[in-house]
Amino acid sequence: MNTSGDYTVLFEAFREARSAYRRLSEKGHGRSDRDLARDPDYLQLYRSGVQLAVIGGAAAIEGAILSLCGTQTDDADQSREELERYWSGMGSWRH
Repeated sequence: MNTSGDYTVLFEAFREARSAYRRLSEKGHGRSDRDLARDPDYLQLYRSGVQLAVIGGAAAIEGAILSLCGTQTDDADQSREELERYWSGMGSWRH
């Protein structure tokens, strides 16, 4: 990250991920990939994860997962597993 613009995008992406994940969690856990692919909240969560990964790499994804798990009132372990599934491989891409 080299510019203040990167930080703005990073924090905005996290904020959007948090909102999308809250809405997605309210719809229930353990949904199929097919069902998720049609869900606008999942698509927003995915796009936010891409932004986080591009700007901050694996550290940003891991930090976002830990922070999102801390904001959930339900089982933090289940939230972590879901987010790791949703964002699997993000941050480890090679450009």
